[in-house]
Amino acid sequence: MKNVLLVLVVVLVLIAGAWAAANFGFVQTKVQTDTVRGNVRQVVVESDRGDIDLVPSRGRIEGRETRRRVTTSIEVRETRHWAVSEPKLKQTLKGGVLTLESTCPAVAVVVKCELDLRVAVPAELLVMVRAKSGDVDARGIKARDVHVTADSGDIEMDLAGSQTLVVAGSDSGDIDIVARSGQTVDAQTASGNVAVDVGSAPRPWRVVAASNSGDVEVAVPRGSYRIRAISDSGDADVSGLRRNHRALQSVHARSDSG
Repeated sequence: MKNVLLVLVVVLVLIAGAWAAANFGFVQTKVQTDTVRGNVRQVVVESDRGDIDLVPSRGRIEGRETRRRVTTSIEVRETRHWAVSEPKLKQTLKGGVLTLESTCPAVAVVVKCELDLRVAVPAELLVMVRAKSGDVDARGIKARDVHVTADSGDIEMDLAGSQTLVVAGSDSGDIDIVARSGQTVDAQTASGNVAVDVGSAPRPWRVVAASNSGDVEVAVPRGSYRIRAISDSGDADVSGLRRNHRALQSVHARSDSG
């Protein structure tokens, strides 16, 4: 019996050593930049593993601008990290929708495989991000609508311009949104803190901030709102706002634990 246990211990040590060597001793990195040109109205990013950064870009307009066709250039920089199998990025442009899809093989569960993306987003585009594992950071972009979801990772936005709709959802991670002219903002996480700041005029129409486990903070311009602030475990403080159940603007803040 002791011999069997000794063999098992040796095997486990060898496996742990091989895993550590694969993840820390043989990791490769490749950086590549590409420029996508075409009639782009929406950018969709689907990420398997890795961080996503969205940054502003004026998006060079080529040729004559019309309502039907505006040719822009979008810079995409990818940074690949892998130990065994290299991650892949698929780019497609169809019907005005640019889709960037990064994938890692199944072996990425035990060995390192990540593809970080940095996308320069021109103004007035629609932006959608779906991340399985990794943080999403959007700073200074002037997108018309922004929709970001993450299975596991933090979401941080500091948006410029005016947005009709800003949506952020995470199963596990913090959400921090600054949308100075956001009309409707919806930020919800199952586990993590939520902070929403739309403290600049004009007043937003609707703000929703919720967490099943974490603190929730909302900052909006002073005025009258339909307010619903709920905390199942903790205090729900509202200051500087007037409650008016007939107001057009509404604020809903909820925390089950926080």
